[in-house]
Amino acid sequence: MYSPAAHVSYTAGMSIKAYTNSTPSPTATILFKGTIIGKKSAPEVAGFSSRGPNVQSPGILKPDIIGPGVNILAAWPFSIENITNTKSTFNMISGTSMACLHLSGVAALMKSSHPDWSPAAIKSAIMITAEILNRENKPIVDEKLIQANAFYDWCRPG
Repeated sequence: MYSPAAHVSYTAGMSIKAYTNSTPSPTATILFKGTIIGKKSAPEVAGFSSRGPNVQSPGILKPDIIGPGVNILAAWPFSIENITNTKSTFNMISGTSMACLHLSGVAALMKSSHPDWSPAAIKSAIMITAEILNRENKPIVDEKLIQANAFYDWCRPG
């Protein structure tokens, strides 16, 4: 299930705003064609993404699921920080906290569709339907363009 959204330039945003103000009943259609960022290997696992094993208990592999967390449109405006040298209105930030929002949203959508499902059932459904291939239909890679997996470099098998 997708929640359609678009990241557009400032100029495109101003054109959209002008259109919505020019007619009493503006309409639009968003056709999801995948995320377009000019990078065919997207998505990639970010270098700062938490991976296992757990240092204190190497038998525990975490995280179970990773989500998109790089260059996410953030919910606070630049104006709060007194940044004046930009035409952008909102921040783009990266981090595991941003990926958490995506996965929490997926879980909430699943719970609304299946109110009788337990948290374990939702987690299982997310894990078994996760994408493992990128836009080129190749395995998702990490920051070193090596096939991503649940391990940090220092503990990769082989």
